[in-house]
Amino acid sequence: PARCRRRSPWSCRSERSCCSCGCHHRGCVFRLRPAGLLPRTLRLPQPRGSVGVMSRPSAVLAALALASALGSGLGWGRGGARGMEMGVRTRFRDALAKRLEVVQQPLDDAALKEGIAGFYDESSSIWIDVWGEHMHHGYYPPGFNGFFGTMDEHRAAQEDMIERSLAWAYGPDASPPRSMVDVGCGVGGSSRYINRKWGCTTEGLSLSPYQIDRAKQMTEAAGQEASVNFQVADAMAMPFANDSFDFAWSMESGEHMPDKEKFVRELVRVTAPGGRILIVTWCHRELKPKEEKLKRREQQILAAINKAYFLPEWCAVSKYEDIATSLGLEDVRTADWSEAIAPFWGAVTRSALRPRNFLRLIRTGHTTFKGAVATLLMRRGFRIGLVKFVLVTARVPEAKKP
Repeated sequence: PARCRRRSPWSCRSERSCCSCGCHHRGCVFRLRPAGLLPRTLRLPQPRGSVGVMSRPSAVLAALALASALGSGLGWGRGGARGMEMGVRTRFRDALAKRLEVVQQPLDDAALKEGIAGFYDESSSIWIDVWGEHMHHGYYPPGFNGFFGTMDEHRAAQEDMIERSLAWAYGPDASPPRSMVDVGCGVGGSSRYINRKWGCTTEGLSLSPYQIDRAKQMTEAAGQEASVNFQVADAMAMPFANDSFDFAWSMESGEHMPDKEKFVRELVRVTAPGGRILIVTWCHRELKPKEEKLKRREQQILAAINKAYFLPEWCAVSKYEDIATSLGLEDVRTADWSEAIAPFWGAVTRSALRPRNFLRLIRTGHTTFKGAVATLLMRRGFRIGLVKFVLVTARVPEAKKP
């Protein structure tokens, strides 16, 4: 392509704004203007209570955006041709965050639940075929390149995430629980794994009927149906009696909960005195001194992720700590494992770029496709320190509050 009339695309590093020649210069005549490349708007069907507008057909945007992410997965830097790649990739991500942003009121609780159920009903079959039974991040050793890792390595990392999470919460000498609830169980991968490890009876719940059907099928195939059960239910109002379980496990479902305090209260309600709660979830970074809210650009990124994955407002991990403390829970601890899970998103990008998977994403529906494209925003959020992968654990006291 032609060079920038102001400066060589190989040497200009003066600004981070991007253009089609990659020189990062705001005055460049070749500056990329995504809204002019294709028809300006495409209205897409949305769940009740929300209307969103995308600036181009989702398939075209996703193809360009996912292709531009290749450089990140390969570990390119910012010099020479690498700077050109960085400019185009950053521009697409900026456009993506802006165009996916919800422009109307956030979804109410009913519409949010409907959207979550629909998203997982639509997308889970592809995930299972590509990734298997575990629908969560993996735990990776330092220096691991997720883009080049094999699927066997990634599945092993997902099981390692379960092992390390349990070890972190319980420690080496604690007695294993006899019963547990898996809140936001997906297709039951964690439930079956922990049942095999500890022999505890397990109840899993999800808003997605498809996930529950597949969870039951997989559990019967594994011969664990006598002690592992699943049902469609709301985590904010679980259909269990008080003090039903010794262990409450929530692996990457807390981010879907619109009221964090109500969510934690419900976990405490169904957990018996002396039992343990473990929440593994996404949070945003802690606010700095004198900051009242996140930066506008950070809010834009999270708003786009929310729209793609049907998430409510985010919070910092300190909010979970405050809630747990206010409820009188004991041994309240948190951890940030963002570095350990970073390679996961490179693997997700690579799996989406495979021709068979990419074509399936297009055919499955716009909701799944938007979720795949939003992985670019998740990667960016982790890289700039906005998105945090955190663990929160606490013990329910023997003298449990009513």
